[in-house]
Amino acid sequence: REGDPWREIAGVAEEMSADLVVLGTHGRGGLERLFLGSVTEKLIRRLPCSVLTICHEEGRTWNAPGLLTRIVCATDFSETSAEALTFALALAGSDARVTLLHVIESIQETREPSHFGLPDLQPLREDLDRQAREHLEQAIRAAGETGATVEPRVAFGRAYQEILRVAAEERADLVVIGAQGH
Repeated sequence: REGDPWREIAGVAEEMSADLVVLGTHGRGGLERLFLGSVTEKLIRRLPCSVLTICHEEGRTWNAPGLLTRIVCATDFSETSAEALTFALALAGSDARVTLLHVIESIQETREPSHFGLPDLQPLREDLDRQAREHLEQAIRAAGETGATVEPRVAFGRAYQEILRVAAEERADLVVIGAQGH
């Protein structure tokens, strides 16, 4: 087909009622699109089905068995995030480890006392962390038993940066994110 790539891919996916669209991504398009390319980003937000993106990793093979043993599933506790966790657990084998990650944004961490009368944010951070961990535990219980090990994790910072950092740290085979749409 000829035309705008994301529109053509979306058209084919809709015509065939696709359950899944698989895309390779190289991540061009600036700092905010470091993780995904602009075509992929548009498709994730517009397609009515799941989108699997494959990023190049030197030396990585995609041979079974044990294809997916380390999965990071990011959650904002929305309905689509719950669906993403269900999807991640369905893909996880019984020996897989799933890290269920929630990122709390916009709380600056400072180690220096403030000279401007700003309040100490540490108690707020601790309270937000505790609440997020409670929500993570609830999400894990709601997802049910699958055989995979599910570990809750909370991070502070920009969501996309923390998801990338944790995925690299965990050497994730897969990152699952429930997109909210527009």
